[in-house]
Amino acid sequence: MFGYCRVCNSHINVSYGGKHELVRHASMTGHVALMKATKTQPQMRSFCVSSKTTGLSLNVLSAEVKCAQFVAEHNLSFAVADHFTKLTKQLFPDSVIAGRFSPGRMKMTMIVKKAIAPRLDDYVVKLCKNSRFSILTDESNNQGGEKSLVILVKVFDAKIDRAATRFLDIPICNIGTGENIFNAIDDCLRYLLIFDLSYMTFGIN
Repeated sequence: MFGYCRVCNSHINVSYGGKHELVRHASMTGHVALMKATKTQPQMRSFCVSSKTTGLSLNVLSAEVKCAQFVAEHNLSFAVADHFTKLTKQLFPDSVIAGRFSPGRMKMTMIVKKAIAPRLDDYVVKLCKNSRFSILTDESNNQGGEKSLVILVKVFDAKIDRAATRFLDIPICNIGTGENIFNAIDDCLRYLLIFDLSYMTFGIN
């Protein structure tokens, strides 16, 4: 049995300690620091673009999105944002954009998860709907929590004029039997691609 901390984005095993584990987690240094950071972070609506957004605001938003893309592409910690934001103001003290550049770790997390990721997901789904694709999958061997099943697709991408491997989904699959893996893939394809595997038979190694 697990609890989930939205601030730390982590699961907490409460199978043995119960409420005590939650209390212990709440007192941990990392959790306390993140709680303080969330109180100083602006709300999502503060950096959403409206119809009255100025050219400067668009430039600032563009810089924040590109920075978030860089962090995600190179698999960096979102905590980098807290330090990088301060660094940009020191590197470019005469820049108005740098002066308003303000993505902390929480804001950058939301940009990646709520803005960039859905757009990329839609692009991969569109590729799969318009081209033949093959599926690559592997289950995690996590011993301390829920196990994830990574589902990738290899599909032709006209933008780069070649076949490419793209991320499709990562559902939970705690028991890695052939039937459970098949069902997880089937659910993914039904939901994202409206593609039914129920009439097919194949083996999984």
